[in-house]
Amino acid sequence: MDQENQHNSRERLLAEFAPSSYADWRRLVERELGDAVFEQALVQRSVEGFERQPIYTAADLAMVPYLDRLPGQSPYLRGNRAHNSWAICQAITDAEPHQFNHTARHDLAYGLTMLEITLDAASRIGRDADHAEAADVGRGGLSLIHLADLEIALDDIDLAHVPLRMPTNEICLPPAALLIALARRRGHTAALHGSIGFDPLATLAVAGMLQAGLTASYDALAALTSWAHQNAPRLATVIVDTGVYHEAGADTADELACGLAAAVAHVRALMARGLPFASIAPHMEWQVALDTQIFSEIARLRAARLLWAKVAAAFDGTAATQRLRIHARSGRRNKSRRDPYVNMLRATLEAFAAVIGGCDSLTVAAFDEVAREPQDLGRRVARNTQIILARESHLADVADAGGGAYAIETLSDTLARTAWQRFQAIEAAGGLQRALEAGLVQQRIAATAASRAADLQQGRSVRVGVNRFADPQHEPLAAAPVDLQLTERRAHHAHSVRHSMRHGLDGFLALTRDQQGAERVDAAAEAAIAGATLGELAAALYPAHPVASRITTPLIPQGVDDVIT
Repeated sequence: MDQENQHNSRERLLAEFAPSSYADWRRLVERELGDAVFEQALVQRSVEGFERQPIYTAADLAMVPYLDRLPGQSPYLRGNRAHNSWAICQAITDAEPHQFNHTARHDLAYGLTMLEITLDAASRIGRDADHAEAADVGRGGLSLIHLADLEIALDDIDLAHVPLRMPTNEICLPPAALLIALARRRGHTAALHGSIGFDPLATLAVAGMLQAGLTASYDALAALTSWAHQNAPRLATVIVDTGVYHEAGADTADELACGLAAAVAHVRALMARGLPFASIAPHMEWQVALDTQIFSEIARLRAARLLWAKVAAAFDGTAATQRLRIHARSGRRNKSRRDPYVNMLRATLEAFAAVIGGCDSLTVAAFDEVAREPQDLGRRVARNTQIILARESHLADVADAGGGAYAIETLSDTLARTAWQRFQAIEAAGGLQRALEAGLVQQRIAATAASRAADLQQGRSVRVGVNRFADPQHEPLAAAPVDLQLTERRAHHAHSVRHSMRHGLDGFLALTRDQQGAERVDAAAEAAIAGATLGELAAALYPAHPVASRITTPLIPQGVDDVIT
């Protein structure tokens, strides 16, 4: 009865006030604008080409679908889960296994819930340290030579409870075999979760070529995905990396369109190799790079899930296979060496947008990453940014906090419709590979990047610390000293391993060469257990004389410091 009385009192109170309309607000704004024209002063045109209104109302939602769906319900516009949670991730770039382990255990004790193993340049191309260019050994990440290195790097880290991310390139099977071998030794194969794999088309787009070729790359992805579906159901292997388009300057609609086109290309390639859609979709992960345009970024993650659900339904996917796993990461194109401390604020905004948008896992980049290997302060601030969002701001307590907001729902719908049209244009051109070969994707992205650069150069858009409010007294960040003996130590280690007694290794490597599909991955893991190095696995798993895939015009990453001179 008390509730009914309170309701009646509230209704009587509201009845005393005349309702306000959009027309009332518009008249008030135009009076305050004076001689300025409303459309010119307040209506903005986004880089994607659609108008952003200064205010949205319930009328804007009249044609927006899926407003009756809840978080965790198909088509997952409002998130994959009924509650909001995400894995707090950070990339660890220490070159030597023992130091990697020290950093990893420290960071897990101080709030991380997911680890990213960044491999050095030599390991990414399947070279042991004594067979690689000296400059590649330890550059950018962990020097991984054989299984014992990974055992040291992940010592006292429970693979059953800590998800791992291991980004790779076209030579993806050797590091995957080492990780699987370690999980097998520890009895945690079925519990292995996180992601290991790569996006062949993204690598082709940014590098200009795939040395192993698309055919061999998709053969490897099919084998790894088939193995994961049989043995590690929570492990993502089919990667859609929209970050390469983002860093080259693409707008959000083009990023989504390229992501959808890549996802469709991956599905078709793996289905052509005998994998059913139900074995592919659960192992797909999108990797997205973020910007500080909060509303657009929230809308992009929501639209990505909606669009993937539409594509999955076209492949006769069930509601479960329509879920899209998204790993979000701070973008690099807006980060500056000129005032790197402002990068902390940018990364915080990006993290907020990713969480409200419903990411599944998130990496916040250290503020000094743009200038050097991240130092302890940068890593600590980046890690604590996520922890504060979860523990102090309580963003994990509310699912789809932006849901129902007129602006968020309208932008999500408009962005999804625009991206779908651009995706259809890529498909009409023969798919993403053909569009890249013809330069169609590159032309669109280059035009957007040029427009952004002109806006920065002419002051129409602001980058704090770069083209506005720059600190003339700023001193460049000091890089960490180079360990000149690292290459020598790692090369000596690789040489010693290769010349040690390894029982039956030749037979294991021969079996690895002869097997196909999931059996090939199993054979490679057994070879790793027998002592095979990463370089030996690469030689056994990939053809000696590959047919490379090439495009004429690779994407060029854009940096804000390169625009303002």
